[in-house]
Amino acid sequence: MRYCSNDNMNLNLFAGFENSLIEWLLENTTYNISFRAHPMNFQNNHTFYQLIKSKWANESRVRFDEKMGNDFCNFSDLLLSDVSTTAFTYSFSTLRPSVLFAPLQFQSPMARYFPSITAGGGGICRCLKELKMVFDNLNLKQDYKRIMEFRDSVVYNVGHSEEVIIRQIDAILKGKI
Repeated sequence: MRYCSNDNMNLNLFAGFENSLIEWLLENTTYNISFRAHPMNFQNNHTFYQLIKSKWANESRVRFDEKMGNDFCNFSDLLLSDVSTTAFTYSFSTLRPSVLFAPLQFQSPMARYFPSITAGGGGICRCLKELKMVFDNLNLKQDYKRIMEFRDSVVYNVGHSEEVIIRQIDAILKGKI
């Protein structure tokens, strides 16, 4: 096996980890799992994605979400992600927590905001023991309140932004802006 120093190397290394994470979730939680790979992986039939999908095809608690868009937000209790900004989109739009799992250290200006959207407000889980503690201590009602307060403090015109956009367009068309 040959590893090259490019993005494919990271993808290949992480694919095995994703498989192990599915197995860990099945063994340590009672949640159903909606596996949502990056769209490039399922659109391009990435080999590792196909292997993961094949391995879990007969597992009743695992399903593979290949829809475009964010339909998965409608039926999920929480989102398990790396440090993707998808976690913010998910938590802001559903008021449900994200669980961030990133075993490797990294630098991100967004890190200071992670506790505001994560389950229990704990930020990033760095190991499976921390991940287990988060799942064991979930309090979705408490998370809902904290996430709503944070979202409302940083997002403008929540729930009615289209009205603001229409007013702005109308003002532009009338030459007021």
